[in-house]
Amino acid sequence: MDALTFLTSMWPAEGDGYYCIAIPFTPRGSDKKIYSHKVFGTIAEAAKFCEKRKDKDDIFYCIHTLKHERVWNAKKKDMRTGGLGAWEYRTQANMEACKNLFFDLDVGEVDETGVPKYATQREALEGLKNFCETTQLPKPMIVSSGGGLHVYWRMDAAIPTDEWKIIAAKLKKVAQFHKLKFDPSRTTDSASVLRVAGTFNQKKDQPRPVKVYAQSAEMHEDDFSKLLDDALIRANLPAVTVPANLPALASDFVNTQKFFDGPPVSIKSLLGACPQIFRVAKLGGNVSEPEWYAALASVRLVEDGDKFIHKISEKHPNYSHAETEAKAAQLEKGGIGPTGCDKWHDLRPEVCEACPLWGQVKSPMAAARRKPAAKPAPAPVAPPSFVTTPVADLIPAEPFGYTRNEHGVFMTKKTPKGDEVSMLLYPNDLYPLRRIVNRKIGIEEQLWRVELPRAQQPHDFLLPADALYDRKKFVSAIANNGIYTSNELVGDLQNYMIAYIAKLQQSADAETQHNHLGWTDDHQAFILPDKIIHTNGEIKRVSLSQGASRSSRFVSKNGNIQDQVKLLDFYNHNAYAAHQFFILCGLAAPLFYMTGHHGVIVNASGKPGASKSSALYTAGAFWGHAVNYAINGTNRGATANARDGRMFTLANLPICVDEITNMDPKDASDLAMSVTQPGGRIRNTTEGIERVGQDSEKATMMLTTANSSLHTMLSTKNVAGTAGSMRVFEITFLAGAVHTKPEADDYLHDLKLHYGHIGEAFMLSIIKHLPVIHDRVRKVMKEIDIAAKITAGERFWSATIASALVAGEIGNRLGLIPFDMSVIRRWVLERQIPFMRGVIREEYTSPIVLLTDYLSLINENILVVQSMQANNNIALAAKMPRGALLARYEQDTGIMYILKSGFKSYCTRTGANERMVLEDLGQPKLNNTGREIRLVVQKSMRKVLGAGFAELDKGQALVFALDMNHPLIAGKVPLGNPAQVPAAKTGKP
Repeated sequence: MDALTFLTSMWPAEGDGYYCIAIPFTPRGSDKKIYSHKVFGTIAEAAKFCEKRKDKDDIFYCIHTLKHERVWNAKKKDMRTGGLGAWEYRTQANMEACKNLFFDLDVGEVDETGVPKYATQREALEGLKNFCETTQLPKPMIVSSGGGLHVYWRMDAAIPTDEWKIIAAKLKKVAQFHKLKFDPSRTTDSASVLRVAGTFNQKKDQPRPVKVYAQSAEMHEDDFSKLLDDALIRANLPAVTVPANLPALASDFVNTQKFFDGPPVSIKSLLGACPQIFRVAKLGGNVSEPEWYAALASVRLVEDGDKFIHKISEKHPNYSHAETEAKAAQLEKGGIGPTGCDKWHDLRPEVCEACPLWGQVKSPMAAARRKPAAKPAPAPVAPPSFVTTPVADLIPAEPFGYTRNEHGVFMTKKTPKGDEVSMLLYPNDLYPLRRIVNRKIGIEEQLWRVELPRAQQPHDFLLPADALYDRKKFVSAIANNGIYTSNELVGDLQNYMIAYIAKLQQSADAETQHNHLGWTDDHQAFILPDKIIHTNGEIKRVSLSQGASRSSRFVSKNGNIQDQVKLLDFYNHNAYAAHQFFILCGLAAPLFYMTGHHGVIVNASGKPGASKSSALYTAGAFWGHAVNYAINGTNRGATANARDGRMFTLANLPICVDEITNMDPKDASDLAMSVTQPGGRIRNTTEGIERVGQDSEKATMMLTTANSSLHTMLSTKNVAGTAGSMRVFEITFLAGAVHTKPEADDYLHDLKLHYGHIGEAFMLSIIKHLPVIHDRVRKVMKEIDIAAKITAGERFWSATIASALVAGEIGNRLGLIPFDMSVIRRWVLERQIPFMRGVIREEYTSPIVLLTDYLSLINENILVVQSMQANNNIALAAKMPRGALLARYEQDTGIMYILKSGFKSYCTRTGANERMVLEDLGQPKLNNTGREIRLVVQKSMRKVLGAGFAELDKGQALVFALDMNHPLIAGKVPLGNPAQVPAAKTGKP
């Protein structure tokens, strides 16, 4: 390949900037090579220049085109005059566009740069092959540089440099993870140069040709970027972005910025700001040459830097005072500034990524000069500013004919002679406190108080209204509450209580009884077990139904709020971003209705020891008992009906289900769908009348934990679609080393002592600013929709994210939550959403994959017919079936007939809907000629599968017909060697 052909395939089309050729040379009096540059307006001119100089010079081309022919730098030293002010060409800011992504694979011994190398080109090719197979990247173009290899993935159009940086950073990240031996700084350096094919490598005595080893097809940048995203997800790596305000990577391990402006910083500030330099200093320079040299570039610029360059170097076995001085002087002479963060990241990425300032500053020196913003002290968690409205129990005077005092209840009766006498009805005081009406289910209860003997406190109990008129119910109810009287007095006691309730009805309104916690129907009040908080500033007592009281018994408080808030510092570490988001979902559940959805599952999956259950307990502890608030999700735990009952009782509080690993896939699918629906199960009474159910409009977040993926469970029952999966926000927790097991045990111990306070304090603030918070949730949801390009099917994801982020923001302001919300937001956009998209893409089988899997499964059971002789109806077989005959493939027509009963049985086993699969595959599509084609050309017909073969002819069977020449399936099924027919030919059954 000559230079013109090569450069035409590598550079953007003319009009997308200037083309730059670079030739290395060594200036007189120097031992360091630099480049001279030649800029052209056309590719043909540049290629002509290469042809002219190729026999005597090493010739490189700038991968990117230039915005301007050259740019003036007033601070650059002129090599000829020695003064300041010179022209520059390949600056990062002057890069316009590029048409490829690349690797530079060096061959030979590792030199002072420390860049890893392959021993031979053959070894480099083998390493590249393994890399492409593992990452599923397409075949690249390979150029021999005369020593190593230049590897290119060529795009079909120019990519603006800023966009190119992001894709290049992804490629670099994937290559680093898979330990490809490449020069990491070159792959992401937009100002980089590589050799021109068709020229010669003049490094050694014998010039070696630079030539193309392998060609490759062009592809679209979006397709290549998507392949890299998939590779990142499979490697469990975070998504990669290159912030616009950070410089592109330079070509070596020091910053090519020539000057460092600003006052010097102290060594203490520098070491405190940069864990990379701190490590070099701690080891006294006993590190790799590139790491030491990079540290030297910054340390020499601190106060007393001439002293500290030796402090960070003297523990190396080959330390030399003179050599250290010489290296520092070399940096000074070259006008080289401090090493940038991106260069440090190339050396040890894991150290940079653990730094809290990663992605926020350009260099360690900038970090040292940046005064850390004083973290606002958490607002003191003060008592609520609401006015608690006391509700006194209005106890009217006894009804006519009765008196009560500390000695009991007395009834006035007349003797046969007409005298009035007082008769003891019950030896203890007994009176009603209030009436409670549950208007949703149409019942009334009364709250009664009785002073029982030897009891320290009076005993309050609820009595159903109908029990007052049913002797059997009445006796049972009072006996269960410790009230005993003789059979002769039961009727009189009933009459006393009826008369008292009738009088109470005239003097006080009945209170409303609630069947659930959370928001009232009008969203103007929030119900907790012991109070109801109103938007008008009132806090009133609340009455719960018996079922609601039982289901909410673990929504309680213990300890104090200050200690509960302090405990959250356990998770206040950037490595816990996934855990922080999961925990915030527990606080965000009451906000979820603002998104317009009724529920979502947030599942924490991962291996044991990843702190899944502890995070779940932390989320539940916002509202109640740290452990008992959660539902046991194992097979021996709560039933499906019990989970549903708890869900509709808690309504807008989070539902926590611990350990669903072994849940039946059908139950998991039902769970995913039921969580997102507004109503519960509808049942009829024995009379056939619809039974009244829960009154809550449920809208909540269910938090679950599992050792395996919930998506995997759902996929086995959801082959024809991903409706259930899209209702699951799944987070993978990785086992980390932030805390030891004893520390985690201590945390959980303390969490059981302090719980239930944060949720109530959070709601006291929410309900005061409800309209503003509602608008904020909607705004953040739109921001996430735009930033992550959320589709309609992913609507539950942005709803979940918005609720959690807003809850965290409010928690920060109230001093309840210590987490850094910017870190969590980045984690969601850069890691979590790409991860979920990858999981769903992998876990859920499409109809075409289902069909091809079935064909592979029954391959031995397919009769392949080469041709049919029309005259005598004799068939020629290319392959006879083994065992049962399940399909017939006729090569001359390209049609396969598949026994419907066999395929339906397979679909049933895998959880697919056979009818929906065939309907989907039978939809017409246009081929590349614009003709309408179908994969399933007949969804149901009669066919003799063994026709033409006496030993197989069994009579007509119900089948469906496939066009095996359809692009979706052609060539994918191993069925011998079917005849090749034109793409437009479909055949007719």
